[in-house]
Amino acid sequence: MTHKIIIGVAASLLVGGLALFQSGSLDSAGSFEDGAKIYVSTSGSGTTCSSTTPCTLATALSRSAEYDTIILRGGTYELATGITLTKSKKLVGSGNSNSAPPDARILLGTATNSGVTFSGSGPYTATVSGTVRAVYFDSATAAIASGSFGKPLKKAINESTPTTPGAGEWGQSGSTIYLGDNPSGHTVRIVTGQTGLTVSRGAKDVELVGVELAFVDGSGIWYPAVQTSAQRDSQTLKLSNVWIFGCYDDTGTGGGNGIDIQVPMKVYADGLDIQVVDNDGITLKGMVNMYAANVYIDRSGDDNFSPHYGAHGTFENFEFRNPRTVAGADGCCVTVFQGASATLNRGH
Repeated sequence: MTHKIIIGVAASLLVGGLALFQSGSLDSAGSFEDGAKIYVSTSGSGTTCSSTTPCTLATALSRSAEYDTIILRGGTYELATGITLTKSKKLVGSGNSNSAPPDARILLGTATNSGVTFSGSGPYTATVSGTVRAVYFDSATAAIASGSFGKPLKKAINESTPTTPGAGEWGQSGSTIYLGDNPSGHTVRIVTGQTGLTVSRGAKDVELVGVELAFVDGSGIWYPAVQTSAQRDSQTLKLSNVWIFGCYDDTGTGGGNGIDIQVPMKVYADGLDIQVVDNDGITLKGMVNMYAANVYIDRSGDDNFSPHYGAHGTFENFEFRNPRTVAGADGCCVTVFQGASATLNRGH
């Protein structure tokens, strides 16, 4: 087993990778400049999807073609399931500043207490559809503002006695969810979907600009290991001012990483914020090369960055904070495995 971490020499190595990011030259057969522009809003409708008559995000995802760009107006988009990309796509929010959170916020596989009615006096119960995978309370009585980067409190699952959860716990039996805390006056977010953004091998190029993915059971961005040798190193992912929040694996279905890439490919990031995840902030497996600048990772359940099996990450101007030591976890900022490597410059 060999691995290495190099501190303080990333700047010159990062230039080439981020130059490709800025120029958009990814050696692709297609181009986002040649694709259509599809406009969406939180109040969108119909199938026109124009700047004057935007459609919903779900409609845009289902109707868009290879190398189309989906432009999201500011607001909170709630989807009943995660997003799966089978073609090259670009998602662009209207806010693109690394100093502020994106104003296009995509909440995946969730329902709020605006659509779920709780009753009882403890435990507090409600009827839900599907398997609940995580439950969040806002940290104050006010609802989480649209487009804000909220820091809600996650409740722990009680699997041994789900119908009688204690304070800070929740449980599920059949179609009934049980809360140990009074939901009155709080925004409660019930997560039933899995994985934020899943990218299949058919999506050669994916770009996210000014977008936040939040409240996920699974991983925020996931490239599963299902690809042939002929397709190796043929995919690219570009991220600019992308925020990922709340990736959990309460029910043991796997995931819980901010970014989880398991295929050989290239990743370019300039402005990446990942907070509150069950496992790794970023995990790379296989011959993945990641070039990233302006990266902030806080409160990961295991490692903030963890490359495996020959993967390499180069980071410039990064801050890794507060890895949480949990059962079976290393709880380290950076852990490198099986021939992987990391080059880091100016971290905290």
